[in-house]
Amino acid sequence: MTATTPAGVSSPFAGTGKGKFTGNKAAIETTLKACFSAMNAMSEGGDDYFAARLAAAVGAYLKAGSVSVTLQSPLAGTGAGAIA
Repeated sequence: MTATTPAGVSSPFAGTGKGKFTGNKAAIETTLKACFSAMNAMSEGGDDYFAARLAAAVGAYLKAGSVSVTLQSPLAGTGAGAIA
């Protein structure tokens, strides 16, 4: 990790932190319900269709969510961001 001091100087540090991801699971649920409805009418190709829809739903879920981190001793501080 590289930390920026109040003076604006970057310094390398190592330590632990606790992170938390927050996202809206309903987005995945909605996508999968629509996927299963469409698959009911399919006679073939359902596996590939499901895999593509699941991957897209999980990717969108992760990108729309947020990440927060709290540093552990001896470091102190918090941060927040997103998955690009």
